[in-house]
Amino acid sequence: MTLGRYDREEALRVGIEVCEKLQQFGVNTVVDPTPNDCGRDPEMLKEISLRTGMNIVCASGYYYEGEGAQLLQSTSGIKQCRRRDLRDVL
Repeated sequence: MTLGRYDREEALRVGIEVCEKLQQFGVNTVVDPTPNDCGRDPEMLKEISLRTGMNIVCASGYYYEGEGAQLLQSTSGIKQCRRRDLRDVL
């Protein structure tokens, strides 16, 4: 789930369009390195993958606290992030 605001339908349309263009060049797998606190949306990536047949590898994790991941300053915060990342993937 992303923390920032965006137009999901527009992002979905663009994501599908980009995947279709990549597939014209024989690309069948992409890696999205976007961490959660910078806009990762695994549900949207799944939808793009299902609609296009593109394999999409979704990143997990956060930037270090100096770049915004305040939750990672404690052991309980790290555990919470790990549970959320596993839930997003599974």
